[in-house]
Amino acid sequence: MVLFYSFSGDEWYNNEGYGSSDHECDWFGLKCKRGISKITKIELQKNNLMGKLPKEVGTFSRLEWFRLYENGVHGTIPTEFGSLAAMEQLYLYSNRLSGTIPGEISTCESLQKLRLQNNKFSGSIPSSIWELFCLETLDLSSNQLVGTIDRSIQNLKNLHHLELHKNQLSGTIPSELGLLVSLSEIRLGDNKIEGTIPSTLGLIDTLITLGLNTNKLSGTMPGEICSMSLSALTADCKDNTTGVVCPCCTLCF
Repeated sequence: MVLFYSFSGDEWYNNEGYGSSDHECDWFGLKCKRGISKITKIELQKNNLMGKLPKEVGTFSRLEWFRLYENGVHGTIPTEFGSLAAMEQLYLYSNRLSGTIPGEISTCESLQKLRLQNNKFSGSIPSSIWELFCLETLDLSSNQLVGTIDRSIQNLKNLHHLELHKNQLSGTIPSELGLLVSLSEIRLGDNKIEGTIPSTLGLIDTLITLGLNTNKLSGTMPGEICSMSLSALTADCKDNTTGVVCPCCTLCF
């Protein structure tokens, strides 16, 4: 009921069960595993939620999925979210969240998918995010993040999708990205990243999408990337301030 009152439940598109005598596991958007009476999934996406995230969410000790995307949620992410040790998916994208991303999120050791894109987060990417060793999807795009991409990103050995585009990130592309051999998608476009494109990216055989457009990159597209299968890889390096000379121009459009 704290969720209901925090997010103006009377205005939801669907609020079936809330406040009734029915078991909470039968209320709309709440799910429990068979044989467990504690809530494991909260799925209230696209449901006209308006309000701030309550810190009481941190008490859902068995919570695995928390999906509130495409609503009108504002304010910050409470540090109490770090208590969600069983969390596997945190989807808060396309809301009006702001402030910094709390470093306490690193204690969600089971987290596999973190999607916070299309909000108003500011500050730098907390270094603790690079300690989420189970992470498969990291999408922080379309925010107001600053700072650099830390070399510790190499810790995310299971990462498949890295989306940091449309922020204000600076510095260089860490060569350690090439150690993430499971990556299929890298999107770093629309930032202030400078320097050259590391040749180590050519070591990622699974790479399908490489978005580096609208930065301050210079130099040439490394031959290691050019030698990758053109039918498998789509790379975008256009609109860089100093221009990227790309000998394999079919990669850059």
